[in-house]
Amino acid sequence: MANVIIISLTDCEQGQEAEFNRWYDDVWLPHVMSEVPSLVACTRYEIMSGPLYPAEGHARFLAVYEADPKDAASVLNGVWECPPPSAPNGFRMQLYAGYLPITERLENKP
Repeated sequence: MANVIIISLTDCEQGQEAEFNRWYDDVWLPHVMSEVPSLVACTRYEIMSGPLYPAEGHARFLAVYEADPKDAASVLNGVWECPPPSAPNGFRMQLYAGYLPITERLENKP
């Protein structure tokens, strides 16, 4: 079975991106990964922007956490309840949700 995913949409004050990303990558991720051992991976993304999909008004950063599906409920609660250590000023969490897999991963084969 595929992993459970937990998504987190976040943002920060304009001009604070470097500080925010350093904190998220070097402080928050090691902290939450050690506090919630069922987490197996995390990948972070930055929003794309273009004429058909303006980034304004949307969270600029997305984190996709992966967890063992056997621990779905406890891992979601564990991440949500894990206090962020000294978050930088201007940090904003806009969405936080967990998703259970309903299919295996389908890969496009050449």
